[in-house]
Amino acid sequence: MEEIYMASLRWFYHLNIDTVDRAVLNSTVAPTARSVQDLNLGDRDIMDMEMITTFNARERPLEDWKRLCQDAHPGLKLRRSFKPAGSIMSIMEFVLEE
Repeated sequence: MEEIYMASLRWFYHLNIDTVDRAVLNSTVAPTARSVQDLNLGDRDIMDMEMITTFNARERPLEDWKRLCQDAHPGLKLRRSFKPAGSIMSIMEFVLEE
């Protein structure tokens, strides 16, 4: 039986991942150059402003998210990523592989 625990994550503090099987992130994933025309200008502006004002951060393409998690722990791998219909956010599921 799987147990699900919700926890807030602070990137700059130690996270005990010894008891964690996977992490699910809900964040923006910057579009690739080929898909940027699919976004309207308003959506792109919203994504930029949200990242700057809320997180003092920047948009990250999927490859940057993979690298960020790889740097955090070598066994942390992206299992899947998808964007719910009508959302500017993406869901990324990372698993810890030994």
